[in-house]
Amino acid sequence: WRSSLAIFTQGLLKGIQPSVDMYASALRAAGDGLQLSKALSIYEDMVEKGTDIRETHYVSLLQMFNKLGEFRRSSALLRQMTSRSVAPTQKCYSLGISSCISDGQWDRSISLLREMLGAAVEPGISA
Repeated sequence: WRSSLAIFTQGLLKGIQPSVDMYASALRAAGDGLQLSKALSIYEDMVEKGTDIRETHYVSLLQMFNKLGEFRRSSALLRQMTSRSVAPTQKCYSLGISSCISDGQWDRSISLLREMLGAAVEPGISA
């Protein structure tokens, strides 16, 4: 993960505009290394530059938030997805529900499950 982030950072310093896939790789690497501040910085850069933020980007962030116990960030990120017109997938909802349960937010987890069903997203085994 370190080398991936180093290559990404070097590219930025050289003025290279990252592609959507480069951002996805950088977010995965930051998540693998549990580098919260780096991942948030990458995400903020994507937002500022108007990058097409896709479900895979959100999944990487949600997975890292769950690993780090950043449960409230998971919940907030799911809200951002819908506000940015990115439909959360079963995986996103499952990560959000799991996060809420881990944080003892039972009402929020039930609310997310209802939202998931209302969006016609089939729950998976983890949801």
